[in-house]
Amino acid sequence: MTALATGIVVLTGVIGVAQAVYTLVNQAFSGKLSKDSEAK
Repeated sequence: MTALATGIVVLTGVIGVAQAVYTLVNQAFSGKLSKDSEAK
């Protein structure tokens, strides 16, 4: 593998992880906010 190919693979992995984390955090916050407003 060339350095460029390795860099692309690493970038793709990082972006994938970042998107997954962002989605999970988003869902967690939406759920938390709606649960909090329902509970009160």
